[in-house]
Amino acid sequence: MSSGLQFEIACAPGAAFDGFSDHAKIIAWWGDPEVYRTVSWVADLRDGGHWRAEFETPDNTRFGASGQYLSVDRPNCLGWTWKSDWESEVEKTIWMTFSPSSIGTSLSIETQGHQSAEAENLDNAAWTTIVGWFSRAATTQVA
Repeated sequence: MSSGLQFEIACAPGAAFDGFSDHAKIIAWWGDPEVYRTVSWVADLRDGGHWRAEFETPDNTRFGASGQYLSVDRPNCLGWTWKSDWESEVEKTIWMTFSPSSIGTSLSIETQGHQSAEAENLDNAAWTTIVGWFSRAATTQVA
């Protein structure tokens, strides 16, 4: 199963691309202290390169995700696989497309590999939250 989401972000496509690919920027914005925060993002940002992220909840529980970059085409497209510690038997593929729009960037996210409609709905809700975090950061110049 696959799903597609569309978002409008108030920053240039290059800044949006960098916000989702630069480890220091990701650590600065990805998360909320009341939900979880990103504590580490290590990446070899190139086609075929690997990445690993570590997250931490308010009660200090740690979890992570990892994968491989499939396409790194700044500022147009970022594609990668995602395999999480909490869903280790499932590997998803994420395609992000960054296009200029009247307010800055039109971000399209397509995720492939959901195991059920429920998993797809949860993933869509998660991406909506994550892009919301980035949008707030982009308007405060973190991105």
